[in-house]
Amino acid sequence: MKKSLYILAVVFFVSCKLVGQSVLDQPVSLELRKATLDQAFYAISDETGIDISFLNSILPKERINLIVTEEPLGKVLAHLLEGTGIEYKVIGQNIALFKYIPKEYTISGYIEDERTGERLIGASIFDKKSQLAAFTNNYGFFSLTLQEGEVDLEISYLGYQKRQMAFDHQGNKKFRIKMRTDLTFDPVEITALYQLRRNSLQTAVSVDEINIGDVGLLPSLGGESDLIRTLHLYPGVQTGTDGIGGIFVRGGNPGHNLILIDDVPVYNLSHGAGLLSIFNTDAIRSAQLIKGGVPARYGGRLSSILDIRTKEGNLNEYSGKAELSMLTANASLEGPIIPGKASFFISGRQSVLNWFLKPYSRQYKRNRGEGGLTGYNFHDYSIKLNYTLDSLNKVYLSFYRNRDDFLNEGQKSTRFSARNQGGQIIPYQFDQQFRESFDWGNTVSALRWNHIFTPKLFANTTLTYSKMWVNINYNHRDSLLTLGPDQLIARAYTLSQYNSSIEDVGAKIDFELTPNSNFKALFGISANNHLFEPGALQLNETSDELEGQLDFSNQRLGSTEYVAYLENHINVGSRLLLDLGLRATILSVTNRNYRVLQPRLAMKYRLSPKVILNASYGKTYQFLHLLSNSGFGFPTDLWVPSTRTIAPEEAWQSVLGLDWKISNAWSLKTEVYYKEMENLITYSEGVFFLSDWQRNITIGRGTSRGIETMLSKKWGRLNGWLSYTLSWTDRQFANVNQGQVFPFKYDRRHNLGLAMIYKFSPSISFSANYSLSSGLAFSLPLQKYDFQFSNFSNRPITALVYNGKNQYRLPAYHRFDIGVNASFKTAWLNHEVKVGVYNLYNRNNPLYYDLRTSLLSDGESLREVKKFVQFRMIPFMPSLSYSVSF
Repeated sequence: MKKSLYILAVVFFVSCKLVGQSVLDQPVSLELRKATLDQAFYAISDETGIDISFLNSILPKERINLIVTEEPLGKVLAHLLEGTGIEYKVIGQNIALFKYIPKEYTISGYIEDERTGERLIGASIFDKKSQLAAFTNNYGFFSLTLQEGEVDLEISYLGYQKRQMAFDHQGNKKFRIKMRTDLTFDPVEITALYQLRRNSLQTAVSVDEINIGDVGLLPSLGGESDLIRTLHLYPGVQTGTDGIGGIFVRGGNPGHNLILIDDVPVYNLSHGAGLLSIFNTDAIRSAQLIKGGVPARYGGRLSSILDIRTKEGNLNEYSGKAELSMLTANASLEGPIIPGKASFFISGRQSVLNWFLKPYSRQYKRNRGEGGLTGYNFHDYSIKLNYTLDSLNKVYLSFYRNRDDFLNEGQKSTRFSARNQGGQIIPYQFDQQFRESFDWGNTVSALRWNHIFTPKLFANTTLTYSKMWVNINYNHRDSLLTLGPDQLIARAYTLSQYNSSIEDVGAKIDFELTPNSNFKALFGISANNHLFEPGALQLNETSDELEGQLDFSNQRLGSTEYVAYLENHINVGSRLLLDLGLRATILSVTNRNYRVLQPRLAMKYRLSPKVILNASYGKTYQFLHLLSNSGFGFPTDLWVPSTRTIAPEEAWQSVLGLDWKISNAWSLKTEVYYKEMENLITYSEGVFFLSDWQRNITIGRGTSRGIETMLSKKWGRLNGWLSYTLSWTDRQFANVNQGQVFPFKYDRRHNLGLAMIYKFSPSISFSANYSLSSGLAFSLPLQKYDFQFSNFSNRPITALVYNGKNQYRLPAYHRFDIGVNASFKTAWLNHEVKVGVYNLYNRNNPLYYDLRTSLLSDGESLREVKKFVQFRMIPFMPSLSYSVSF
């Protein structure tokens, strides 16, 4: 029985096969000109009597010419269907046409540094066959969905050797791709990184990726490499003289920049009011500056996002570095806790300024007949731990802290004699003592959990903590005594204390979904609680005439911010990329809730293989405000919240630009932007900034517009960039400049930056910086006078009389720096020496002008002479640093 069934099955199969062959062997003779495919198939049916079934919707629209004589039907069908993706199947004496839909599978995983095991941010994985690409996210994860069949992958990352992977793509696959560093100078074409391919999904506009390697090679102040000082050379970024005051991006204030360390906001980013940033370059893994087209996942600031990611730690081996410069001593150590599974990274930096500042100031005061000293010290350190739970889960713990301490103290005794009312000469001693101390800093920590739900869905959950604080103490004592039997005649004593802080606790979860090769969605939610102490001043004075106490204690304020966002990255054909985003925020403050929607739109359109058109529009809101009394970025600047009566600041910005890939090494980027800002706040003119801030501010607006261009070279022995910005920025406040529009202090019309690195060999390089900027806008005082501020204080307050706000300009700022870097190896250590010169030609760049009054005698009388005195910052200054590493 079984044998009979087997024979029947074979006969049936063979007969079906013969029928199929006989149908496809049918001869066809046709002559068609400019016919559509459906017309061709109808003609074949009429010729052969074989019914061909199909849907017109699956057929291409082009017309064909067909001339065949006695050709087999199978050969004719193969010719007509070639390249259409349409297949056929013989069913009895009929033929059915159908569109074959290949299966899709996902390639996902991580791209890592081969030596350290650290995951690489922004690495590309590109399939040469389909011309599809993906990029690793901030945690090194990628997801690329491709059709089944052969794939030819190219993996690229700046400064690393390219990798090739070819295989038959059947089923989902996970990879941990390891990349090896590349020390050659030859330009490498990274096709997927620049040419706008389908699925590149890189729609960010106005984004600058900062190469941390370049930061370490460029000339530096005192031999201390600095990320923020490098940003001064980028288009759209302004700063004060020699970096004083922070960074100003596209017309915004320093408080309009969101500074993130591993997803946690930092509120004070500089040591010494801007001379150095708080970031230790050796601890930074990547940095990205976003100036426009801000993605919906970012928010809370009006101007820019500086997203900094710190090093995770070497998973495979121990390594360390120690460096001494003219400004700091720093060290870092990293290595595995469990090889291949858990690692740590620790870095610390300590200033060495007090080594020479304290002895110098002590001697300086001694030469003036005074005692005391001046000191300034800062330190920062970071710790990061990570642990891989399994292939789907990884956790990170990071901690960062920095602190600055300033001390100025002195004492002086003066002896003199005077006659009393009885005509007797009495010796006196006048003693003066003072001490002022500042300390300020940041504490930042984060706990993160990465989880892969599916090859297409990645999630990151983060708990964050951030705090910035400022403490200022001042005391002054004057005593007048008679000599002989010491007797106190008069005394005056002043004690003041000022405290300010902002503290955040937050949680968020972010998802990244890549369902197919033409679409990616990023979405998430977060909550952040802010606690403000905007400032508390206690002033106690005692003298023979009065005793009193003056307190300015601003109320502690709290607010909670809730956020939900969605970003849709969409490919439209092979030329157009769209980013459609929306950010929704609720701010809860005392007696009021603010609800705002912030649309974000961006697009890239490929005009040609080497030219891309960029455009973006975005609305942003800021619920925190930074009040500055000096404009120099001193720690007395206040972070304050939006309240029931003070609305959030808001801005909208539009950008239009072109990216031109000139060659594999050279590129040119140009952008035009326009930005409007509303509900800006500042101090009203003439107020005492340490008093109740809510009663002493004024509300206003501002605009900024400009054009930015940047020519850059990223490969070869010579690399660097040349940037230029032409911009206009203004402000208008009700209680400033009598309500009239005035130029913003940092309305620098022209700003040019040049950075150049030439590598003679892998171990020796020369670098140079050049900066040229229009002078800062400032107000010129015509007169100044003193008046009594309060009955509780016998010290007068100085008032200045101006002729319009910011109607004058400081001289143009320009500076040229050079540096040489050399490295060599000994038995088991790597050595590096950096020498250079800051402000090579000793340009006298003014920080500000002050109106000084002096008395001149003409022999018979004294007369006042007023003149403006220029205060400058850093003259010609050599730099030197030495480091060892293993």
